[in-house]
Amino acid sequence: QQQQQQNSGFTSVESDEVAPQVDEKREMEGDVRDGIGTQTAFEAAKKEAEKQRNEEEQQQEDGLPVSVDMHGDGREQFLASSTSTPSTSQNASFLERFDNFIEEAAKSMDQEQSELHEQAKVAEQSQAEPQCQSPQDTSPVVTDQKKDGQVTALDSRLKLLWPQPQCITQLKGMPFTLHTSKPVCVYFAAMDTCSPWDIDNVWLIFNRGLAEFGLVGQRCMSPSQRADVTCRVASAVCVKDESYRMVVRSTGTVLLGHDINGLRYACVTFLQALRLCDAVVNDDMSTSTPETAQATGDDTPPTPPAVVDPIVGIPPLRIVDWPDVAARGFMLDVSRDKVPTLTSLFELVELMASFKMNQLQLYMEHTFAYVDHKVVWQDADPYSAQDILELDNYCSQFGISLVPNQNSLGHFHRFLKHDRYKFLAECPEGIDFGPRPCGSRDSPFSLCPTDRRSVSLVSSLYKELFPNFRTSSIAHVGLDESFDLGKGRSKQVCESQGAGNVFLTYLMQVREECRKNGRTMMFWADMLHDLGDESILYSLPTDVIAVEWGYKATHPFQERCKAMSNAGVAFYVCPGTSSWKSIVGRTANCLENIRSAINSCAEFGGLGVLLADWGDYGHMQPFCISYPGIITASGFSWNNGATSCFDHDEQQHASPDWSGCWGEDDAGLLIDAHVFKDLDCGIGRIIIDVGNTYLHTGTSPELNRSTTVLFHFLVLGCDDRQLWDKLQLSQLLVCMKHLKQQLHSIKEQQETLTLSSAMLQVLDELQLATRMALFACNLAVAQTRRQCDIKQLPVTMRTDLANRLLPLIAQHKELWLLRNRRGGLEDSTSLLRQTLNVLLSDVPLS
Repeated sequence: QQQQQQNSGFTSVESDEVAPQVDEKREMEGDVRDGIGTQTAFEAAKKEAEKQRNEEEQQQEDGLPVSVDMHGDGREQFLASSTSTPSTSQNASFLERFDNFIEEAAKSMDQEQSELHEQAKVAEQSQAEPQCQSPQDTSPVVTDQKKDGQVTALDSRLKLLWPQPQCITQLKGMPFTLHTSKPVCVYFAAMDTCSPWDIDNVWLIFNRGLAEFGLVGQRCMSPSQRADVTCRVASAVCVKDESYRMVVRSTGTVLLGHDINGLRYACVTFLQALRLCDAVVNDDMSTSTPETAQATGDDTPPTPPAVVDPIVGIPPLRIVDWPDVAARGFMLDVSRDKVPTLTSLFELVELMASFKMNQLQLYMEHTFAYVDHKVVWQDADPYSAQDILELDNYCSQFGISLVPNQNSLGHFHRFLKHDRYKFLAECPEGIDFGPRPCGSRDSPFSLCPTDRRSVSLVSSLYKELFPNFRTSSIAHVGLDESFDLGKGRSKQVCESQGAGNVFLTYLMQVREECRKNGRTMMFWADMLHDLGDESILYSLPTDVIAVEWGYKATHPFQERCKAMSNAGVAFYVCPGTSSWKSIVGRTANCLENIRSAINSCAEFGGLGVLLADWGDYGHMQPFCISYPGIITASGFSWNNGATSCFDHDEQQHASPDWSGCWGEDDAGLLIDAHVFKDLDCGIGRIIIDVGNTYLHTGTSPELNRSTTVLFHFLVLGCDDRQLWDKLQLSQLLVCMKHLKQQLHSIKEQQETLTLSSAMLQVLDELQLATRMALFACNLAVAQTRRQCDIKQLPVTMRTDLANRLLPLIAQHKELWLLRNRRGGLEDSTSLLRQTLNVLLSDVPLS
C-alpha cells in the first residue's frame, strides 16, 4: 500500500534530512537502492562485508590478490600492489567506504519510509477536499502541505517536465549543476540485456543533447572515475516496460531504465530538467586566476570564483516514471500533396522522441516508388526504398518504430484512375458519393473485394514495401471508408451473403498476406461499425489490431472501445490534431478529442494511441498547427493523470475562474518550453489562440464538425454547400478582429531579434495561415452582407479580393518548398487558383 501511495500521484515531499556526502559512486548507488530493499537486506549485506573482510585477511596471509566488486554488477576487479598483495591501508580504506555505503543506504531507506508515511497522510487529507480529475483519473491530486510548520512544494520549474512524471519527490540539499568549462563525465554501467549498438546510440543522442547547452560529454570507461551522470539498465529496479528512475544529488545523477527505451526516457527527462532549471553554468573562460595572471603578466587581482545561485540547478529529487499506454504513436499523411523532405522527417522523429513517443506511421496511397507502378507515383515525388531505410535507421536510434501504412481497399483511386488498374475497381466507371479528401468526385474509389486479383495486387505491394520497415512487426493496411462496397461488382454477393461477411472475408485474405510477410495486421475500425453487423467483431481473429478513429470532440470512443473490448478485439484509439481542413486549426476540439480517446483507451485496455495528422484538400495548414495535439497526446498517453503545470495561486491570478485542470494555457506554455525551448517566446500562446478562430465565427457546431467554415470559403471545392446564408455578419466581424489581433501578435514576435531561424520560419508559416484565414473571412463577410454567390459580388470587390489572394498563393509555394518536396505542390496550389478563377470570372483584364 505504501508503494502504491508513492506511485499514485504527482507529488512533492521534502525529506527530513540529507545524507552526508560520501564517495560519489557509493552515494549514487545508495540513492538507486532507495525504496527497493529492506533494513534486513542491508544488515545481510553488512554481514557479507564482514565475511569478505575475514576472507581477505586470510588471502593476505596466503599472499593472494584481493578481489572486489568495483562495478556494482558482479564483475570482480583485483586490487593488487606491485607484489600482487594489497596493503592493509588500502583494504581498510575500501572496507571503511563500504561500511559508509551500507550506513548511508540504510539512512536513505529510513528516509524513504518517512516520505511514504507522509504521502499516505497527505492522500488521506486530500480525499476530503474537492479535486479536479478526469473521469478515469484515480490518482490523488496533492496540494501544498505544511510539514513541521514549513510549507513544502515542488519546484515550479519541475512542473513543466513533459510528459509529466508519474511520481516525483523533491529532497533537501544543494542543487545539481554542470559547468561549460568542464567535460561532463557519463558512465554507462554494464548492461548485459542491451546491445552495444543500442548503448552507443543512447550515448550519442545524449551527448548531442548536452552539446545544445555548450557542454562537452565525455564517456567514462571505468566507475572509478568521478561520473557526473551514471546510466544503467536495471530491470529488477524498474519493473515496468519502458519505466525509469532518476535520482539527482548535488554530486551527481543516476539514470536507470527497465530496458534501453526506459534509459532513453530517463535521459530525455534529465535534459529537460537541465534546461528548465538553468542547471548549466556558462563559466567565464576569461576569468583571471593566479596562474593565468602570472603567465600573462596581468597585475589585475584574480577574480574570486562565482557563488552558485541556489535557484540555479536541478534540486535534489527522485523520479519514478512509466507510461500508461504502451504504444504512443503519430501518423502523418504524406499522400495528400505534402511529401516532407527527409530532413523534415528527421526533425519530426527528434520531436517525437523528446516527448517519449515510440511509433511513427506515414500514411501512403501513392507516395512509395513501387518498381512496377511508376504511372501511379511519377508526379508525386515519392519515397524510395533507400529513403525509407534511412528513415527507419534514424527512428531506431531514438527508440521509435516505423510502421508501414498502405491503404488496401478504399482510398485506392490513385491506382484505379489509371486504365491499367481500373478493371480491379468495385465501380470501374466511377461513383459519386460526395466530396473527397482529394481527387475527382466521380473516379473509381475502392478495390473490388470479391476479385482475387485485388488481393494479388496488394500482396505484391506488401512484398516490396514491408522489408524497408525493420523497426516494427506491425503493418497498417487501411480498409477504411469503403463507401462503394456492394454498389458495383460485389453487389450481388453482398446482397446474398451480407456486406459484413464480404468485408470480413477480404480482411482475412489481407491478414494472411501480412502474416506471410511476418507482420501483425492493423486496420481502421470504422467499417466494423458502419456495416451494421455486430457479429463481425466476434468473428475477427485475435492477432489483428483495430484502430478506432474519430476526430470530433463528441466521437463515441467509450461506446466503441467498450464493444471491442467485450468482443476480445485488440485495439488502438486514433484521435486527431484537428488541423486539416481548418487553415489554422481547431484547438479546443483537438484537446477534447484527444483526452476523450485516451480516457477510453485506458478504461478498456487499449494497446495504444495513434495521433492522426491528415492533409485533406491540399494540406493547406502548416505543421506548427499540430503542436497542441502532439503535446496533448504525448503527455496524456504517457501519464493520463497529468495535472496543470501552473501553481494554483499563479493561475488563479491570471484567470479567476480557473478550474485547476490541465488546458490550453498549459499546452501553450509547454510548446514554448519544449518545442521552441524558450519559455518567454510566446509563440505557443499564439498557436493556441489562432487555432480557436473557428469559435469566433458564431456558427453552429455542425458547420465546424470536421472542417471550419472559413476553409469552405478558401477552398471552394471542398464542399457543395452554400454557407453564406447560414452566417451572422456581426460574428464574422468579431472573427475578423480576432484574426487581425493574431497577426499583430505575430508581427511583434517577428521583430524580436533574439528568435532563432527555426522560430522565424514557424512565424512566417503561421502568418501565412492567418492571412489565408483572414482572406476567407473577408470573402464570407462580402457574401453574407449581400446574401449572394461570389459571381454576383461587385466586380471591384472581387478584384480586390483576388489581389489579396495572389500574394498568398505565391508565399504558399515559397514556404512549401522549405519543408516538403515539390511533388503535390501543383495539386495544392490548383485549389487556391480555383477560388481565384471564380473571383476573376467575367472580370475584364486590362
